Amino acid sequence: MSQHLLLWWNDRSSRERRLLIAALAILAAVIVLQTASWTRDGLAMRQRRVATLEREYREVRALAARVRGTLVTVASGMPLMSRLDAVASATVGRDHLAAMTPVIGTANAGEAFSVRLVDVSLEETVRLLHAIGIDDGADHPTALQLVAHPDAPDVFDAVIEVRGPRYRP
Repeated sequence: MSQHLLLWWNDRSSRERRLLIAALAILAAVIVLQTASWTRDGLAMRQRRVATLEREYREVRALAARVRGTLVTVASGMPLMSRLDAVASATVGRDHLAAMTPVIGTANAGEAFSVRLVDVSLEETVRLLHAIGIDDGADHPTALQLVAHPDAPDVFDAVIEVRGPRYRP
């Protein structure tokens, strides 16, 4: 193969050889420049992605710090409804608490209530969910339904079902 290529090269005139060498040099330069461009663009894209992830990480850390700062301690000897009322009032405010109704059919499983919230943000909902199960872990959310408002996508109505141990006075 190389012998055949050498014979072909020797059959070219000196002008054709110079043109071929120039064309190969230009082709090599284009390949090197294109590779450098792709590498630079890839690095820039990854740097933007890292910056975005770092910003999101800082936002999550700030949110976690705010959630930790607003946790409420509620006496575990209280009935579940009273504990939920205290936690919901402290985390999302009484004006967002629309209803709290017992869930039927939980005789053996302890107490269960459905808490309906209106006009809450996702942050407030997460803070409430975190506050419900933070004390001793006995109370825990078992269902969550979020409905976004059509005119305000960052505002929700939420229904949270919470189960806890049976209250023994």
